[in-house]
Amino acid sequence: MGPIHRKMVVIAVVTAFITGCANDELGPEYSEVGEEESGLQFYAPGLAGGDRKFIYGQDERYVARTIGIYGPTQGEFPHAQLILIEMPPRLYFSRITPPQDTISDWKQFKGRAITRGPTGTAVNNIGRIDYAAFLADNLSCAVFRQPIDTVYGTGGGKQLLDGYYCEGEAPMMTEGEAVALVQTVGHRKYGAIEPPDVVVSSETYARNAIAFARAGDQSRAIEEFNEAIQLDPGNASYYRSRGNAYRDRGDHDLAIQDYAEAIRLDPTYARAYNSRGIAYKIKQEYDLAIRNYDEAVRLDPRLAAAYNNRGSAYHGKRAYNRAIQDYNEAIRLDATYARAYANRGYTYQKKGDNDQAIRDFDEAIRLDPAYAKAYNNRCWLYGLTRRPDEALEDCNESLRLRPDSAATLDSRALAYWLLGDHDNARRDLIRAREINPRLSLWQDRFREFEGMF
Repeated sequence: MGPIHRKMVVIAVVTAFITGCANDELGPEYSEVGEEESGLQFYAPGLAGGDRKFIYGQDERYVARTIGIYGPTQGEFPHAQLILIEMPPRLYFSRITPPQDTISDWKQFKGRAITRGPTGTAVNNIGRIDYAAFLADNLSCAVFRQPIDTVYGTGGGKQLLDGYYCEGEAPMMTEGEAVALVQTVGHRKYGAIEPPDVVVSSETYARNAIAFARAGDQSRAIEEFNEAIQLDPGNASYYRSRGNAYRDRGDHDLAIQDYAEAIRLDPTYARAYNSRGIAYKIKQEYDLAIRNYDEAVRLDPRLAAAYNNRGSAYHGKRAYNRAIQDYNEAIRLDATYARAYANRGYTYQKKGDNDQAIRDFDEAIRLDPAYAKAYNNRCWLYGLTRRPDEALEDCNESLRLRPDSAATLDSRALAYWLLGDHDNARRDLIRAREINPRLSLWQDRFREFEGMF
């Protein structure tokens, strides 16, 4: 199937990534306007349908500025700004500084290491436009300047269109890419351009999908991966990534189908075996999970995640010593692997080695202070070992990080119960059961607590 063409959509919403405009700070004389009123047009890659904001105003010298701020649909990149500066009557720009000499004027690039790239001149619907491509640290960017209503013999004009564009971590723009970029700049008053049909690549759909998945919107991620797969049906990584989105949405059988297709396309794809093992483990099909993890570590003996996950499957089979062996190997391969420490700690707890379990939970939290599950595990173990004050502190931190965790509310109920605060214990158990109805009623749970000691 050939490339899909998508008409670019224009919306006007407040952007979340405004970092300040170039040159001057804006005063109270500036106010927000609509996109059509601004007249600005910018159809650079990745900006279609993204956040945008437009501002217009005049300063005390009657110099007018129209500012367009553009962002992506998800994430931070690409982002861009356009600034149209209009001089009052009888005044004009006598000379236009080349864009490569204005990079440091933009606040977005201050403090970054600048690597200069192609510079040159192109022609868009307004006329001549100068550009300069560069890297700002590892961000691929370009700045451009365009005089409008040029004044003969000066090289300047009555208006100046100034702007930049950054696409994020990417190689330096080529000369051709920079020319294509500035040709998407326009203004309705000075040579309006129609929104172009944009060819959306499979990579763009995949990047959008990953952004949606990280934001927790697995359904939108799956939609974007569907488009990526339609354009590139032989890409094994797209099937694995869509499988991960299905798995995180709870559709484990669909996930397993996608992992199988990824493996069919690339039988050496260790991470696809690892992902399929996770899906089987969630379904409590531990033997199938272990077989997939076995293949993952055969293909990639340094894949720490596969050892950690296989350890979790052995834990599910109550083969605790075998699980600890796998966690040890995961930690040997990656000494910063907080999840492996937490999982090993949980397995030591099941074996009755509470001191070693606490040490592993301590290390997991040291490595990842935002690891809510590790705080909960340590909270529960502190409760079982009758250290309710420490348990309550850990559970409170876990709930601060993950407020709707039924498991942690259940753990905190034990801490409250040990402290004699049965009212708060009851409230936590009721709230935990509202989140997860499979939990026992608080009366039954209190009897369970009594039976623990």
